[in-house]
Amino acid sequence: MANSLKHLLISPTFLSPLSPSRNLASFPRFPKSEGDKIFIRQITRPKKVAKKLDFSQTKENFIARSSTNLPDIRIVDDTRGNVQQKLRQNHILNINTPVKLDLVKNGLEKFKNSTTVLGKGTFGTVFKGSHRGETVAVKIATKECSSREQNALNLSHKNIVKTLEIVQNAENNYQTYSLIIMEYLPKCKSLQEVLENLHEENSSTLEQFAIDITSGLDYLHKNGVLHLDLKPKNILLVEPGNICKICDFGNSARIDDNLANFSHNGTVIYTAPEILLGKPPSVKSDIYSLGLVFWQIVYQKNPFCEYDTMESIIYNVSM
Repeated sequence: MANSLKHLLISPTFLSPLSPSRNLASFPRFPKSEGDKIFIRQITRPKKVAKKLDFSQTKENFIARSSTNLPDIRIVDDTRGNVQQKLRQNHILNINTPVKLDLVKNGLEKFKNSTTVLGKGTFGTVFKGSHRGETVAVKIATKECSSREQNALNLSHKNIVKTLEIVQNAENNYQTYSLIIMEYLPKCKSLQEVLENLHEENSSTLEQFAIDITSGLDYLHKNGVLHLDLKPKNILLVEPGNICKICDFGNSARIDDNLANFSHNGTVIYTAPEILLGKPPSVKSDIYSLGLVFWQIVYQKNPFCEYDTMESIIYNVSM
């Protein structure tokens, strides 16, 4: 059996078109079916830009090509293929000290092909990372935004996305961004996405959504934090259990702060009328936003969708 296998492997009929034949004057043999093509592809690796070799000639063209009988070789860039896309979904950027310094100075552009972007919001881009041996979600945000994100530190509640750490450059002389490191939730969607694709209305499930969001917001207020940008896009629905978690504190404030000159950057259609009129926010401002979230859960459409412009929304809401 071993000798038979050995003879098969060294047989000219087994050799590839590029392998040297014992009889150099002979032609390589090909399968008898017409229109056969020979493809040699390199397996794509996650950490490198892969190239694949495409031997695209038919056997007839191959034999008639030249005395050397070698096919044309085309280098095909495979970085835009589905394989590369699937591989990028598993990329995790290690947030070590050199990477931290680069991120806070230059942003994510350099590392965009080395990690998985989990989402983009009003106040920053969230990507998948590894920090101190743990898989985390990392938001890269401006310094101004990160000062408000600090309001979420030390909060711990099942209906709040936990902020683990905020990374800033101690020297602060060239820092452009900050890193907000949060718990990683592998199976989650925004409540906005869930409501837009909800095919069957389950009243008990929708009621539980409302209970979770209210519980999380009540915890924030009891700990002296105003969210001030509560909306379905800033509420994550986490599996298992379909638990709602409030996220994104880039527009938040402390209840006991002087908010007379508070600069509001929240979403207009969920913003309380007093804020639109230039008055300081309060707990009632969050309650107004909560009411609109409830309305959207019940009717499963965006509030004020009958208005064409933001100006008309502001005019009608603040009257």
